[in-house]
Amino acid sequence: MAGQDFPSKGKNSLFFIFHYSFFIPLRAVCVLGGSKTVIQMRSSDEQAKFDRFIANLGKVPDNDSGRGPESRLPNELRGMNWGALLLNFIWGLAMKTPWAWLCLVPIIGMVWPFVMWVRGNEWAWQYRKWDSFDHFRRVQEKWALWGLILIVVSIVLSILLMSWTQRMMSRFLTV
Repeated sequence: MAGQDFPSKGKNSLFFIFHYSFFIPLRAVCVLGGSKTVIQMRSSDEQAKFDRFIANLGKVPDNDSGRGPESRLPNELRGMNWGALLLNFIWGLAMKTPWAWLCLVPIIGMVWPFVMWVRGNEWAWQYRKWDSFDHFRRVQEKWALWGLILIVVSIVLSILLMSWTQRMMSRFLTV
């Protein structure tokens, strides 16, 4: 600031130097009785934080997961979430989504797993903090795999149970 001339409108004046186009004063120049005094309005740490804020203004951070509805799902992670469809309520609890309990509500629970299938990746990104995109993908793939395993095992057990029940019924009816 030394050697810099400031406009003077009389003997007593106060001028503010603004940063960029924002009206946030960084320094104030006070002219009293013809002598100029520069007053620092912020500490250098606050100035560095402000400069980083201005530099990142309008940029989407790489990983803003876990910040609730203000988190934006990156385009490469968009898509259907099979873990949310197949293991809906349990998946929702693990992902900390506030909407998972709707699977337990009668009538709504018949449709809600399909809503979770479509919106699952978005909700998982918003309500749980992830280390990276790859971490998110790996975890969701594991949920989908376990959901598929559970469905296959359920179908096999159902078929076995039905055939066993049919055999037992035919025994009792023939006696």
